[in-house]
Amino acid sequence: MLDSTMRSPPAITADIDQLWLQLLDAAAQSRAASSAYHCAASALPWWAAFGPKYLAAEGVEPPADMCGWPAIQDLEPPENQHAYKLLRPGRDDIERHRLNSEMLVGKKRAQAVYERHMAALDARLAAQKAEEDKVGLPELDRAFDAAAERIFGIEGQIEALPPNLERVVALTLINLQHEADQKRCFDDWEERTSFVALEALLPFISGPVAETARDLVEHTDRPFYLSPLSSSCREWFTK
Repeated sequence: MLDSTMRSPPAITADIDQLWLQLLDAAAQSRAASSAYHCAASALPWWAAFGPKYLAAEGVEPPADMCGWPAIQDLEPPENQHAYKLLRPGRDDIERHRLNSEMLVGKKRAQAVYERHMAALDARLAAQKAEEDKVGLPELDRAFDAAAERIFGIEGQIEALPPNLERVVALTLINLQHEADQKRCFDDWEERTSFVALEALLPFISGPVAETARDLVEHTDRPFYLSPLSSSCREWFTK
């Protein structure tokens, strides 16, 4: 049973306190980079931006599939209300079409169509890259990656610390952060159980780790992008 005598000695918590403050700073750096990236990406022309993979008939909602391949700008919507066209084909789609076509038109003709489609895709990719360069996406992507590397490095240092309650809480918070950033919310039993555990441990820890844990358990219904732990911006959670 936990009691006040189980608090970690100040000398043991000093390292984790310092690392935790560095982690929160790195998370803020990552959110800023993420926000700048999404802002720049929103300036891309529609065909170069992340968007629907398929094109439906006028007035018909296309399937929910989304991707980052550049779109075919002059593709006409299908006339059939129940049909879809591939608006943003990728290399795998073109390869799959070649394999399917071989059975219908033969290998030679299918290969010719394949090469034509691949050449068109390469041209679209070059045009997409030019648009991304205009808005500075490569630099922003590198800034986001650098922030992520910093976060992972600090997390590794925390994981390598000697066992103590602050470390247990810190690693629980880090795991919750990874889950929330991937799923964009807290929504399963395991995460709710983690909140209960954090609340039970709060009386026995102090410092910045405790402050972050308390902030999280007191605001479980708050959008996670508002948490100081989040490494992704609002646009990532709401797009």
